[in-house]
Amino acid sequence: QHIFGGEIVLQVHLNFLLWYTPILIECSALVNSPKEDPVLNILSIFVGGGLGAVLRYAISRLISNHQDTLFPWGTFTVNIIGAFAIGFLFQLFDRIFLTEELRNLITIGFIGAFSTFSIFTMESVVLLRGGNFGVGVLYFFGSGVAGLAAVGIGLFLGDIVLKMMRY
Repeated sequence: QHIFGGEIVLQVHLNFLLWYTPILIECSALVNSPKEDPVLNILSIFVGGGLGAVLRYAISRLISNHQDTLFPWGTFTVNIIGAFAIGFLFQLFDRIFLTEELRNLITIGFIGAFSTFSIFTMESVVLLRGGNFGVGVLYFFGSGVAGLAAVGIGLFLGDIVLKMMRY
């Protein structure tokens, strides 16, 4: 962490991962930009995605193992946490400088893998196909409403934190 002119500059050095990336060099053309290292961006997303997916699995299993209901509380909880986190971080990242790689690691990689819409929609379909129309509809619409609320709360709290930090 370095402080320059009141801006907090966070840098992440993932260069050690370059030892493991000869295949990813071919993918670098997909995200080539003069300001960023495409291989490091891909690796950042890869690392964040792995961590987010593992945490999603752990939280979902922990919650689901303690429920005797058809409602998929594990995925619901993870999606709401993810919605809150993306709202909160969006607010912070608007004013706090992070390297492109760190921003991608956190948002695209970690949160993207942590809170997946695909699992949510599949569980909704499974509930509906299984004849659990009420639970399926409640889950689908409840996730949307709670997710929007969580993003709004995250934005609001992110703004409070920024004000406390005098940003």
